[in-house]
Amino acid sequence: MKSSKFTKAREDWQKRNIEEELNLIRRNFERNTPLSLYNYIYSKYSWIYKTIIDKSIKYKLEKAEKVLLIGSGMYPYSLLDMHRRFPDKKYYGMEINEARAKLSKLVISKTPAKNAITIIQSDANTYDYKDFGIDDMIFISCDVDSKDIIAQIIKTSGAQFWICAPYEKIWVKNLLSK
Repeated sequence: MKSSKFTKAREDWQKRNIEEELNLIRRNFERNTPLSLYNYIYSKYSWIYKTIIDKSIKYKLEKAEKVLLIGSGMYPYSLLDMHRRFPDKKYYGMEINEARAKLSKLVISKTPAKNAITIIQSDANTYDYKDFGIDDMIFISCDVDSKDIIAQIIKTSGAQFWICAPYEKIWVKNLLSK
């Protein structure tokens, strides 16, 4: 498959994910049940927690004060899941798209995590990660191009970082399974 076809396939996969999340958010707000977005059990989609378990780094979480998810999207379900599991941490989501960041803030404002999750609207490639220390944890969503982001994290912070489950190139697996 040519590079342009892979690019198109990845874009289509991302678009489907965005549409599914937007529909879920819309349904819960129309039904006046936005709290359901927090209470829903996401064991299948607990990507940060899955990464922690898969990489055997739960001991690092115990030391971390802050956890950042780059590419948190408009519905930061993985951050909400982490807050439910470990409410003593401070969580951050980073989203480049202003509209998605605003929607994410709205969703969070309707949950018990409203004072524990902060959404940063920024380009992760140029963000200064100086506020994240050596014991803090940074997770990069699998659907974010991570090469330049990793270089920026290393340049501006001592924080540890991981590509988040379901890991890189999951969109290729989804493409091939169709």
